[in-house]
Amino acid sequence: HPWFLNSAKGTEKTDWFLWNDKTLGWNPGMGTSNTWHSNNSKYYYGAFGGSMPDLNYRNYEVREEMKNVVRYWLNKGFDGIRVDAVRYLIEEDGVYTDTTESHNWYKELRDELDKYESPKFMVCEAWIENNRNALDKYFGNGEEFHMVFDFDQGRATVNTAENISDKTGSTIRANPSVANSKVYGTFIGNHDEYLDRIGTQLHGDVKKINLATALSLLRPTVPFIYYGQEIAQNNEALSGDIRLRGPFKWDLVSDSNSTLKLNKAILTMRKEEGFKDTFTSGNVIKLSAASGILAYVIDGATEDLLCVYNLSETSKESVSVSGISGNYTAAACLIGGEDVNYPISINGATATVKRLGPKAYRCYLL
Repeated sequence: HPWFLNSAKGTEKTDWFLWNDKTLGWNPGMGTSNTWHSNNSKYYYGAFGGSMPDLNYRNYEVREEMKNVVRYWLNKGFDGIRVDAVRYLIEEDGVYTDTTESHNWYKELRDELDKYESPKFMVCEAWIENNRNALDKYFGNGEEFHMVFDFDQGRATVNTAENISDKTGSTIRANPSVANSKVYGTFIGNHDEYLDRIGTQLHGDVKKINLATALSLLRPTVPFIYYGQEIAQNNEALSGDIRLRGPFKWDLVSDSNSTLKLNKAILTMRKEEGFKDTFTSGNVIKLSAASGILAYVIDGATEDLLCVYNLSETSKESVSVSGISGNYTAAACLIGGEDVNYPISINGATATVKRLGPKAYRCYLL
């Protein structure tokens, strides 16, 4: 890149990158201990490798130029930006991830987006698992990112579909704050070494694939669907994360593709006027159920939904779930494959669902 070449020559932009006379023991947790790279008897910092030198975001000129990059695309009409690897931007003494200076920069960038008359949007990839406090800090107090990717829920969703027990734990949750100022972006796979493609991960088992799809989309988060997941595409016969990045398999797009049908059905429902609030800011209430059954209510401002999943490989003639709060007298099945017409009864805090097939799912309007 011309910026780096000029910086390396010492002719201009000398402080746009991080240079030192010797290597420093910085390890940002990217699986490599070699983050300082040799160039003409000096060393530059590249957390992701020598081919990707890190910009020096302590430099005012760098920050302003990167704002110009963002403005360039937003001025073309784009609605927002995704910021990659946000944990590794500005290092501090002995601290290489999630630093205060990094958070300050994202607040500065958010200020630029908030200046637009038409709303703009920031989502970040902070690959953090099993540490909600660290993840939620990327919302700030509503002045950093509008949305963060939730890396906890994907594995839990797929593991739940793959096994016969509920592995979701607390990952099915409501939005982390009111007023829609913070929301999680959820997914069941991406371009990185996170999970195999859903077709490969679940060994082509369509019932498991569709159960994972339903469980991922039927929650009050914003779903991100990595291309090919909606048709249950497999990995490529390649190594590394390149196996996840093959071309879209258009031959799998057909009227008989049940996974594609399910994606379309749930996404259409999510957009309907009565359900927008439910899927934007609804509160998830997990219900008590027998082993192998997962059930929860999404309590929305206008409409409430009951979601029930049979995680086992055997059909259930009758399933009861309890803990429902509300004066419901009936329920209509909105999503449920071939079993949508099988009956459900509600008696106080308990709902009883009839004839729930193996790895089946149903979503009811209460």
